[in-house]
Amino acid sequence: MTHPAHRQPIFWGGVLIVLGTVLLLHKLELLPFSWWVLIWGGVAAAALFMIVRRFREHGEGVFWWVLVFCFALYKLVGTAEWLYLPSWYVLPLMLIAVGIAFATTVALRPRDWHLVVPAALFLFVGGGILMAEMGTLEDEVVRSAIRSYWPFALIAFGAALLLNWRDKKPTAS
Repeated sequence: MTHPAHRQPIFWGGVLIVLGTVLLLHKLELLPFSWWVLIWGGVAAAALFMIVRRFREHGEGVFWWVLVFCFALYKLVGTAEWLYLPSWYVLPLMLIAVGIAFATTVALRPRDWHLVVPAALFLFVGGGILMAEMGTLEDEVVRSAIRSYWPFALIAFGAALLLNWRDKKPTAS
């Protein structure tokens, strides 16, 4: 197996060739594009690469890379105008992204299963707000449900923390 330092010139050489080719085609007006699409696409691709790498190495930090990926994907879709995303979708989509990040952390480290509670909370709240913004659910129904039932999330997360702590407690031999 080759040492990672020996593979770096190959990787960066390939990146420079691809980047140079894209820039040359843009300067020759053979490939018109928006710089912001290229930047957000690059950030999304880099974040996705890091997510896959964290999964392969069972490493830490996947939560933040998932957030970076989701935000970059949101900006890419809006900048490239692939889909109309009104500005009021930002909050619910970011709440959903946080829920996805927690769920991804649980998938990477099942011993932290207690994080399923905030994952579900963020996914449901973000999804409810998004559906209210889209007109699928009544706005007042969503607000009332969040206002009435948010303490349940505290209770569930507290119980999950206690149960998870009990599972990790060292046993006396």
